[in-house]
Amino acid sequence: MKKLLLLGLIFFTLSINAFAQERIITGRIFDEENNPLFGATVCQKNTENCFYSDYQGIFHLLIKNKANNTLSIARPGYKPQTIALKDSVNKLIIIKMLKDTTQKQINEIPTTKDMSWYSKYEISYNFQYERIFNDFSNFESYFGSENVKFMSNQSTIYNFEITGRYKNVSLGILFGLNSFEQSNASLLMKFKPRQYALNFGYDMINSKHFRFNALLGLKYNKYLIVNCENDYYIPLDLYLSNNYIDISIDQMSGFIGCNLEYKTYELSNFTDYIAIGFFGGFIFKINEKPWIYSVANCLTSDGRINMKCFNFGINLAYCYLR
Repeated sequence: MKKLLLLGLIFFTLSINAFAQERIITGRIFDEENNPLFGATVCQKNTENCFYSDYQGIFHLLIKNKANNTLSIARPGYKPQTIALKDSVNKLIIIKMLKDTTQKQINEIPTTKDMSWYSKYEISYNFQYERIFNDFSNFESYFGSENVKFMSNQSTIYNFEITGRYKNVSLGILFGLNSFEQSNASLLMKFKPRQYALNFGYDMINSKHFRFNALLGLKYNKYLIVNCENDYYIPLDLYLSNNYIDISIDQMSGFIGCNLEYKTYELSNFTDYIAIGFFGGFIFKINEKPWIYSVANCLTSDGRINMKCFNFGINLAYCYLR
């Protein structure tokens, strides 16, 4: 766990340093009739720092301060342009391209496969390590102080999410789980967190190597609690006489946060690219009292789960363009 946290900290630090040495510009490209131009090539002049405008004519570029401070814009059928950048650009750059009637042959516009960093449609398979901080101390009178402390200390959950993306909007379906055990001489306490979530995202920045998106999520967390004999085989009369616990404490919550990803194409032999990211944000309860269920009953209690107002995690995504 410490190694994963250290990896996340290193990734976050490197990302901050990278942004400190570079600046991001955003622009939009139109034709003479003010229609957005898709597939225009935008480059930092005399470098390989190039990309394409998207279906709305929008582009983002990480400008390397040590390189040329001029943009070159080109698209088949249109006259090329160059634009000198100011040292500080914090407004949307508007570019209008004029048709080139002197060109006798129009080359093909780049296809989705040529635009390896951008596509109208995308699907990704995400593997996540997430930390969710809960306090079950309100349930001490039911489960005992040792068990409650044990439950509160288990904050790690492993998620798998399938995400579909259309242009800048994404929708993800997530399932997560983990399992913990605590035993003494005779009893075994099993604590099994489960998580189901629906996540909505919007890409604020989507360049060749970086993506930064805002997240809005709806989470449903189930905490399965089982208290039973340490031995697998026990007499039925002993099981019935001891009234062992087998319940689920369910909590629904909302999440508002963001995700920062770095895209790499060198390691993706069986996918279009791999994204490594760090996400975090604020979490809040939707139902004040958790729903508590046994196999056959809905149980009542005044106990509450005291949730910390934040959570974070690390994300590894295998992405396929369509």
